[in-house]
Amino acid sequence: RFMWRALENLTDLACHSAGEPGSGDVEGLWPMTVVQASELLPAFQRAVMYAAAGSDRAERLDEDEDGVDPVLCVRCNLGSVYTGHVTRSEDCEQHGHQPFGYAGNWASAEDAVEWNRRWAAIRRRNAEPVTVPTDTAGQPE
Repeated sequence: RFMWRALENLTDLACHSAGEPGSGDVEGLWPMTVVQASELLPAFQRAVMYAAAGSDRAERLDEDEDGVDPVLCVRCNLGSVYTGHVTRSEDCEQHGHQPFGYAGNWASAEDAVEWNRRWAAIRRRNAEPVTVPTDTAGQPE
């Protein structure tokens, strides 16, 4: 709860006009100006997301061009590489899996992952060095 309140307070302070004189106290810990709050806000948002996401979800917040993870369910951990089993929730049984980090349903998230895998393979193939033969012996001029 603390980090959400701190994020809310920091966001409120950072959203004041930079020309507007003012300072605030974020949860009684960090007295700062509006300019300082606006500079700190992006890093603090990211830190809160990492803290709230958990280990397998936090890794998915960083973009890795060639690392395409399977779809991960928000509720039951289907698709997680860190759990040996899926803990199916009643919500998943009733409404279906909810993909983490994808808009839409489970099927559209799986389609997006497959598309990302194909593009990652194309990028790797195009990034491979092309060898040019330097031995010209026996070739016509």
